[in-house]
Amino acid sequence: MTTPTHPLKYHQATFDLLAIEPHVSPEAVEHLKQVEQRLGKPLPAAVREWYAIQYAIAILARYSNEDHPLSVQKLGNQDLSMYKYGQERLLAEGMLVFLIENQAVCYWAVWLDGSDDPPVVVGIVSSTAIRWDIHAEHFSTFVYTRVWDFQPWVDACCHLYAHDQLLAPADLAILRSQFREGPQTYAWPATISYRFSRDGQHIVIWNDEHRQADWSLWASSEQGLHELVSTVWHFGTLAETLEPGIVVSYEEGHEEYGPDPAGERVLTVLRNCHNES
Repeated sequence: MTTPTHPLKYHQATFDLLAIEPHVSPEAVEHLKQVEQRLGKPLPAAVREWYAIQYAIAILARYSNEDHPLSVQKLGNQDLSMYKYGQERLLAEGMLVFLIENQAVCYWAVWLDGSDDPPVVVGIVSSTAIRWDIHAEHFSTFVYTRVWDFQPWVDACCHLYAHDQLLAPADLAILRSQFREGPQTYAWPATISYRFSRDGQHIVIWNDEHRQADWSLWASSEQGLHELVSTVWHFGTLAETLEPGIVVSYEEGHEEYGPDPAGERVLTVLRNCHNES
């Protein structure tokens, strides 16, 4: 039995994005009480609100790159020795791990700084140490951006991507003038991740100050993708570096990977048009 709750204080924007109504799970609430008893203090309000919702773990799992969210029962209690670092040691440093990258390259943890909606830090693992950096200013921001970033994959939108030169300040200014800017995140997978959207169009840019900018361009329709790409066509060297996204099809029980046909058509049309001009 679940109880509908609306509106949420911290995570309503995420459920608006998902277009589903959140329901509190009494079972999850009981597990959260046990977590707080183990920790010897209350969880931050935004963390407690999220994990009290039915399917919160499933949402973090689905909207990810096959990363591994810890269940409510395992918050603060998961044996992380297989990932080189013990939970007790991390808790002593104020890090409550809740998500592990699919190959254990990094952890995401709530930084227990005493605030109601605390920052999320990302711990990047090396052979001898783990380096913690701020990833999102608030836990609610982290959850929202995870859903926002992976929703186009789940919805199978039209997709293009590029590995390009660093984002130029002038191009960033144009993006800010023509799109709605979403929250930024930091440190992983790039120095700063930018998000922009308008009318069914999505842009994610991983701008790594030491290397390059990785672009993902999404749209809910082929026409929308054409309009989106036309806007950024002359940014950096995107006209040369853009490629169709990879899509998965299922043939006779097997997964087949190949370029997105809609992305291929959009690129062909735009390149032919600009070559002719």
